[in-house]
This record gives sequence, C-alpha cells and structure tokens, in this order.
Amino acid sequence: MIQSALVPLEVVHLDRVSAGIDLLEEVGVPTLLIVDLALGEEAKDLITLLAGNKFYTHIKVIVLCDTEEEGASYSEWIARPTSQENIEPLLGIYLAFQQYCLGDRTEHDGISYRALFSQLPLGIAVSRLVKRGNTSSHVIHQINSKLENMLGRTKQEIIRLGIEGCTNTKDWEQERLLLKQLEEQTVTHYSFDKRCLHGDGKEIWVQALVFSLTFPEDDDFHYISIIRDITEEKNLALKANEAVSQVLQGKLQGMGYRSHLDEELTVFYLTNGSYELTGYTADELTGGYGFDYNKMIEPSSYRKVIDRLHEQIRYGKHARLEYEIITKGGEHKWVFELGRITEDNPPILEGIILDVSHYKELERSRLYESDRIPLTGLLNRSALKRQMEEDKKSSEIQESALISINFTPLYETVTRLDHTHIENLLMEIGAILAQFKSESVGVYGPVDYSFAIYLSSYPSRSWLEALGTQIIGQVSNLLFSEHVGWGVGIIEIDWNEDPEINELLHQAIQTSGLASKTHSGRPSIRFYDRMISELIHRETSILRELSSIAASVEDDRLYLDFQPVVSVQTNTIAGFEALARLMSDEFDLVGPGEFIPIAEKYHLIVPIGYQILTKALRFQKRLEEKGCGDCWVSINLSALQLLEPGFANVVQSLMTKEGTNPEAVVFEHTETSASSSVTVVNSIFKTLQDLGSRIALDDFGVGYSSVARESELNVDYVKIDKLFSDHVLTQEPDRAVLGDVIRMIHKMGHIAIVEGVEAESQLDYLKRNGCVLYQGFLYSKPVSEEKALEMCT
Repeated sequence: MIQSALVPLEVVHLDRVSAGIDLLEEVGVPTLLIVDLALGEEAKDLITLLAGNKFYTHIKVIVLCDTEEEGASYSEWIARPTSQENIEPLLGIYLAFQQYCLGDRTEHDGISYRALFSQLPLGIAVSRLVKRGNTSSHVIHQINSKLENMLGRTKQEIIRLGIEGCTNTKDWEQERLLLKQLEEQTVTHYSFDKRCLHGDGKEIWVQALVFSLTFPEDDDFHYISIIRDITEEKNLALKANEAVSQVLQGKLQGMGYRSHLDEELTVFYLTNGSYELTGYTADELTGGYGFDYNKMIEPSSYRKVIDRLHEQIRYGKHARLEYEIITKGGEHKWVFELGRITEDNPPILEGIILDVSHYKELERSRLYESDRIPLTGLLNRSALKRQMEEDKKSSEIQESALISINFTPLYETVTRLDHTHIENLLMEIGAILAQFKSESVGVYGPVDYSFAIYLSSYPSRSWLEALGTQIIGQVSNLLFSEHVGWGVGIIEIDWNEDPEINELLHQAIQTSGLASKTHSGRPSIRFYDRMISELIHRETSILRELSSIAASVEDDRLYLDFQPVVSVQTNTIAGFEALARLMSDEFDLVGPGEFIPIAEKYHLIVPIGYQILTKALRFQKRLEEKGCGDCWVSINLSALQLLEPGFANVVQSLMTKEGTNPEAVVFEHTETSASSSVTVVNSIFKTLQDLGSRIALDDFGVGYSSVARESELNVDYVKIDKLFSDHVLTQEPDRAVLGDVIRMIHKMGHIAIVEGVEAESQLDYLKRNGCVLYQGFLYSKPVSEEKALEMCT
C-alpha cells in the first residue's frame, strides 16, 4: 500500500540494510527513506548512522513499525497495519522536506512532484495570499483533477470562487484564523474538518491537511491543502448515533444473528425478532428448510452485498452495511447490518440486523428537500443529473434537450449593486422560469448564476427555438434596465450516442455563455454544434494559459504593443496606448478582444491587469531614459480591476517601485466599465488624478448614455470611437457629425482624441474642426516596444 501511494515517485525496494547504505552513498537529491524496524538491529544502526550526519541531510527517514509505542521514539513513523488514513501524511512530509532541500532539487524531482500532484488519490490545492494595499485575498492557482471531482466543479470554477467561495461561511472564519497562524509560523501545519459547497448546491464534508510552501524569489505566503472527502464518514457517524438512540427507545425492529465465515456467510442462528422483520420465524430460516436469510437479500444486489461484507470483515473485522431485503409477504424493506468477528474457534460473524425502512423514507424525503435551492425553491444540479441519468438508462427515451440560461455577468455586478438586489433578481428569474415546468420539463437552479431547463422529450428543434424566444421575451422585461449580457444555450441530446452527463452540462453552460456575446448586447439563442465545440476548446485552452500567466510573476506570453497618439496640428507623437497581446502556445497570437473577456469572465483580470500595468509603467520609464519623458503612456482598465479594493494604492506603490512619473500615465476606461456608481468611480479617478495621472473615457459613442455619462465623469480625455471617423469617408463632410462631437467635448472641458484615422482626408477634416489628438493606421499600426522607442527618438 505504501508503494502504491508513492507510485508517481521512483521507488526502490531493498531487503538488506547494507544495500541501502551503498545506495545512499550515491544519491544526492532529496530522498524519502522508509526503514522497516522488522529488519532488526541493522535497521536501528542505519537510523543512528543517518541521524545528525550532515552528509545525509538530503535524506528524510520514516520508520515502519508494528505498534505506536515502538514508533514513539522516532520523529516520523507509520504503524502497521497500513491504511490510506495513516499513509496520507507521507505527501505532506515529502513536500515539506523537499521545500527544505529546495536548493538541491533537480529536474527529476520536479517531474516526480508533478506526477504526484496529478496521480495522488486525494484532492490537492496550491494557494497563495495576495496582498494589495490594505486588502488581501486567498487565491488558488493550482489544483488536481481529484479535487475537481470531489467538489463537483471545474478547475476554472474553483479558481474563480477561491477557497472562501468554496467553503461554508462559518467554517471559513475558523480556517482563516488557522491560515493566519500558519502564515505567522506559529504552527507548521494544521488539520481541519470543514464543509465545502458542492457544484450541485449541496454541502460536503472534507478534511484538509494544510502545509506552508516556500518558493525561490517569491515572498508571498504559499500553502498546499491535501483534501479528503469525509462526507460518508460524517453521515455514518450521524446515522449510527440515530440508530443507537432509536434502538434504545424501542423505535427500531430488528434481530440478532450469527453466521459462518463461509463463502455465502450462511446464517445459522437468529433471535425472535426474525418474524417481525422478515415474516419468517427463526426456525424457518435456520432449520434446514431450504431457505435461509441471505436468500431474502434483493436479488440484483445479493452478490454485491455478500462481497462487500467479506471485504469489510477481512480488513476491519467488522461488518456495517445497508441493503434491501424482500420479506415473505413480498414487502421491500431496508435493513442495517452491524456485526463483528468473535474470538471463538472457529470464529464466526455475530451482530444485529435492524429495520431502517422508516429511516430510509425520511432520508429520501430529506434528500428531496436538500435538492431544493432555498433562494428559488427550484431543484439543484444534483437532481438534474439524477433525472438525466434515469433518462439515459430508459429504453423509452431516445432524445432529450437541455437549455442553459446563463446570467454569469450578474456576478460581476455584485461589485456595484447591493447583494440583496442580485438575489431578488435571481428569485424573480426563477419564478419566471418555473412557469415552464410540466411533467416532461424540469427547471433547475440557479447554480453559479445559471439556470437549466431539461426536457425529457420534445417535438422538434423549431419548438425548442420558440421556447428559447419565449424565455428571452419574459426575462428581458425584468433585466431591461440592468445592462447585463445573458444568453440561452440549447443542446439536443441523443442518448444512443452515450454522452457524458457532466460534459453535457459543461457544454450547455458554455453555449449559453457564447450566446450572450452579441454585438447588439441583446440576449440570443445558440444551439450547440461542432463550431461551438471548437470555440469551447479554444476558450478552455486560452483560459488554461491565462491561469498559468496569472499565477506567475513574469510570463513572456503576455506582452504589450504600443500605438502612437499623435498631435493633429504638428503630426508628432504625444503618447502611446499600451495594447495587451497574448502569444498562445496553441493558437499563436490572440488579441485582447478575445482573451480579455475570458480573463474577466473567470476573474483573472485583476492579476492579469496588474501584469499589464507593470509592463506599461516599465515602458514609460524606458521612454524617460531615452529622453522622451514628455511622451505619456495610456493603460486600459477593466471595471473589475478599477473597482478592486485598494486599486489606487496599488497603482501608487507600483509607480514608486518602477520609478515611473505619474504625470506621464493616462488611465483609459470604457463607458460600459463606468456603468458602476458614478460617485464610486469618480472617487477612484480623483485619487489617480491627485497623483498627477490623467483619465480618458474610451469608446465614446458606443456605450450607454454617452453624453450624459461624459458630463458626469471626471475625465481629462474623451476618445471618440472609430465609428465616427469612418463616417467622414462615407458621407459629405458637411453632413458628418464628428465635428459637432469634437466641439461638444471641448465645450465640456475635455480633450478629444479621435480613433481609427486611416486616410489623409480624415486628418484634414480633424484639422478643420479643431481636433487636438488622433490615433490610427494613417500614422502607425501598433508596434513592438523597441520599435516604439525608435519612433520616439
């Protein structure tokens, strides 16, 4: 069992201590050595040799012994019999030791670690504490697939929610204190039982073993959590307590039994409670009448029950199992068997069998209620999956459909709206969607701001489209004033193709997410098809790379190009706009119009945004060193980044660290980004302006309430969208409205910058209408950092 736990590592088994000493002389990398005390005095001599000898500091020793008393003399030990529970700390010991010997690590150790991370049958999460100004947050930056399965969520969901979002609120308050102790090094590790929020809306119990981690040239507090699902153990403990209580109160029927330890665990003795439980007397079942108790076990599960009981008594010498029996009268009953191996010669299995049918009915009732989401009264994802699994097994149902209605952007609006308001919106949406329920149509959610409608059968594709249109019509009336993008995704399911249900749910949510991305901003309907499958793959791959970049200190895949902002009158460069680019390992160059929305959707935009900001500030410093200190750099901000607590303080710290002149920095934001509270946004702008920086309103003319918004916001520049400059090429100059827009902006005390200037005729128009600055391909496309520095000098 120990060897299987260490499968990802290179394991060498030696049955002689002398051979071990020879091997250790040749090994110079961090090594885990397990010494079996059963080898006698030689083993103890080996441990003595290694202890305190600086030549062997790269070797960690764990002792394998027969009793806890025997192991108490050593710092790390495992007592036989080995089990998953007592070998789990191996990982923590090995990782902690590798940290200590980090300077001696080799590439092989890294490979071993990655294999251990991916193959260990326990959930693993690597996290760090990110501090920005006076605020801090715990960010997960690496997990394994076992944790995804345990929490019923994708890697992206878990990273987006973070530790706090995945943990029960009360338990998080306790764990946060434990993490504080770990950060302050008052403890080296801790173990904590807590409740986590499963993807289907239910809570599960997990046990987390947490160690701190250190990395070279990184002062952040990192830690690793090794997580085990203990839900079944908690439920069994609760159930056992309830069963004992009910037996003592005489509320449970049951009987005592004894059985042989033969292949079929034949029952040879029963107490008088047999008749009440089974309809047979004890003599009828044990008197050799050709019918014994085990034949009453429900036929389809008979073999499984007997094999499971054998497995339990072989490893733990106890039997504890729930199963179904069929009584003499044909009644189905659930029983709970609790037994132990006796000291007799030969030993037998002895115990009690209790009638828990009533309890089972209560459990089903509780399960049904627990499947309901309190906010809306609708069923959760767990109930949806069960229904889909039933339909998949049914021979009568061939084709079904799954509709996802995705309101994820509501999550982003929590930063600017009262949380209660968001909950009220979700309740109202749930009430609207509940109207579509019928015998063959179920409505579920919300789970992570998505609702689902599942149809066991449906008439036609056009009928599904009509239903989607109806949903959009009713929900749009509610969300009209919220300015929140959302969409309807539909998957037609052919059960004959044996699709994976988790994959269907993922595809449905992704399809509805794509449906929300329309140029008009209005919700749309999209059916899942091959093209969407490719888009989902592309988004998932880009997200994986962004997650890697966000977790790193520096990554060359994320880089900046720079486009000049030019004086209309002198045709000289006034500044540069920093434009983010992603050089994907899989797709080569990916533009910001694609990867920035993905970063925003999965809440990676804040760490990504800070990397962009840092690179732009360094470029401005290089401009100054080249003698171009008058040239400013403009940096685009996401709404999530702008509204991040302490954002202005972090900006100031970065400027100080990079030696940047704040007066040579312009921060750009879009009208959509500024749709938050004007008071809040203006307060942030003023803090940045007090530093000496300036603010630009981007994409003027294509957002919400442009003129009203411009007059409300404290900005220095207004960038007029390319839509207006294009009109100069297609209309008579006297009919183009661009000149009026420029004059209006100047009257409001702002400076106009016209985007998308590609022709001399457009530049002449700007000169005649008093425009100050422009940007476009007429002067230059976006260029590399080095080329931008050449242009300036």
